[in-house]
Amino acid sequence: MLLVESRQRRASFLKTAVRELELVDVEILSERVLSVPSRWRKAFDVAVARCAGDVESTLKLGLGFVRTGGMVAVSGPPDPCGVKIGRYTVVQLPGGRTRSFVVDSA
Repeated sequence: MLLVESRQRRASFLKTAVRELELVDVEILSERVLSVPSRWRKAFDVAVARCAGDVESTLKLGLGFVRTGGMVAVSGPPDPCGVKIGRYTVVQLPGGRTRSFVVDSA
């Protein structure tokens, strides 16, 4: 598993969580996703991203990390207005809350 977080403080938290939970085969990169080494390109079956900008741009970046047939899920806007690629999905959470995602496949 590869976790990419550009903010040092958050990356430090992730490293602590991985260590405390004794997770194995987890690598954390503290850098922007555009700077991730090419060895990680097309290396995964699934990529998940918190949308840090335009949904479509984030989906396209994620697709660069998944193998053919892989899937990318990006936390999306509250409504699908303007989303032209991928499939807009709303998940019902406990307590009546919802969370939206845009999902696409390679």
